[in-house]
Amino acid sequence: MKPARLPTTRLLTAIAAVGIVLFGVAAAAYIWFMGAIAAPGPLIAPTTVIVAPGTGVSAIGRQLASAGVVTQSWLPALAARRTGLERSLKPGEYHFDPGVSVLDVLNKLSRHDVVARFVTIPEGLVIADIRAILDNTEGLMGDLTTQVADGDVLPETYRYEWGDKRNDIVVRMRNAR
Repeated sequence: MKPARLPTTRLLTAIAAVGIVLFGVAAAAYIWFMGAIAAPGPLIAPTTVIVAPGTGVSAIGRQLASAGVVTQSWLPALAARRTGLERSLKPGEYHFDPGVSVLDVLNKLSRHDVVARFVTIPEGLVIADIRAILDNTEGLMGDLTTQVADGDVLPETYRYEWGDKRNDIVVRMRNAR
């Protein structure tokens, strides 16, 4: 007569085997994921991506994929959630070099390592000329509504970021005077 424990032993062995296989699959997926986000990306030429204010992590992933910075749009979104950077990604204009990894992309977006832009206001210009320069400066937003008189602003080269407002630049120029 066989002991009644035989079916229970087989069941426990089967459950243990399935558990070991699932653990192995999970470990392999984790190892692949960590390698995928640290590996050089597909970008072959330098590129710039503008992340608008209010853009979510999934939309940022789609932008990066369409620009060729990453291969899969879900990869940066998942990595941002896993690393806790999801809520610290900031809008702006970002320059990416060829081969940049997903982790480096996320770190750049969380540090707000944006493209620095500059506008120069030469000495001797009247306010109409200054308005024309600011109106034609790429990356500045909004209409110039701040009232300024000739001599109110300091002629200088001013740093700005994509999305800064024209009025804010004029206020900085006036404060520098």
